[in-house]
Amino acid sequence: MAKAEDKVDVFRYLQKLREQRVNMVDNVQQYILVHLILLQCLLRKDTSIACDNRLEEIVENITDANIQEEVNGLEDTIWQNKAIRDANPKQQIVVLQEKNRFKNIVPDPSSAVLLSLYPPNKESSTYINAVLVDSYQIASKFIVTQNPLLSTVADFWRMVVENRVTIIVSLNRLNLTDPTTTIFYPLAESYIIEPLPYLEIKYINKEIKGHYEVFDLALTRLDIQENDVTLKIIQINNWGYGMERPENPSELIEVYEEMNYFGMSSDKIVFTCYDGARASGLFAALCVLIDRIKLEQICDVPLAVSTVRQSRKQFVRDPSQFLFLYKCALEYVRKYDVYSIITDTN
Repeated sequence: MAKAEDKVDVFRYLQKLREQRVNMVDNVQQYILVHLILLQCLLRKDTSIACDNRLEEIVENITDANIQEEVNGLEDTIWQNKAIRDANPKQQIVVLQEKNRFKNIVPDPSSAVLLSLYPPNKESSTYINAVLVDSYQIASKFIVTQNPLLSTVADFWRMVVENRVTIIVSLNRLNLTDPTTTIFYPLAESYIIEPLPYLEIKYINKEIKGHYEVFDLALTRLDIQENDVTLKIIQINNWGYGMERPENPSELIEVYEEMNYFGMSSDKIVFTCYDGARASGLFAALCVLIDRIKLEQICDVPLAVSTVRQSRKQFVRDPSQFLFLYKCALEYVRKYDVYSIITDTN
């Protein structure tokens, strides 16, 4: 209606809503948020592409200039994203730089993951360099974090236990020549780690699937009587930290499918990579992108990137990652013949 009439009376519409239910939009932050969301919906350029027979031509003819225009468009709306984050209630966090691999990549208070106090009198024990990220359908479905430092392995596994995680996607090959990198899960038979006094993690099985491996682990609580929790780690082995993206879009789509197959019942899914940004941000954007293609047969790379950047501004910064996402969309549409689904339902 606002777009059709070229005007909108927010106050009047909210007044009508509150006549029916008095507690709706009952604070200043929510009132500001309504205006900001309207602004995004009305002024944002439509970047959606129908997944029909034109998608291949559009993707194959996309130019560096087209990509740069989209990158610039997202940069121009950074203030809107920040305003929306600022309008939401914020948690109080104290950033502990010794727990960050990079000083410039830290959680935003609006999306930060907070741990419980452990031990109970240690206030700093709530901090971990991790953020909550929305999927296309579920708010805060993903947790994105850096590969643990030696000093944060216990924090990592506390986060897994407290959020009832049963699947982890480890996106970068572990480079053990890097002094900040450590093995944080059991890699072989008879390998057991105890990252916490109350937690034991045992290796069960490993399945090699080309460019990635799937580890089955058992998490045993030593402090309470509880059945073991089975957890899967999908470890990608051909994506080094220095690479902006994998070589082949189909390889990352395979990992996405593997994750979906096992991860539907998990409360949250953890994505981890070397810096907690470059690889994990791209994979999170891929998940949002493909989930929308599956549900609506719409490809919208800028919107997918914008969605995940609400949680961490360092996600998907390189133009080559934008192009890679377009290629992933095209690969997925080809693989599952999404175009035929559209034509069959019309």
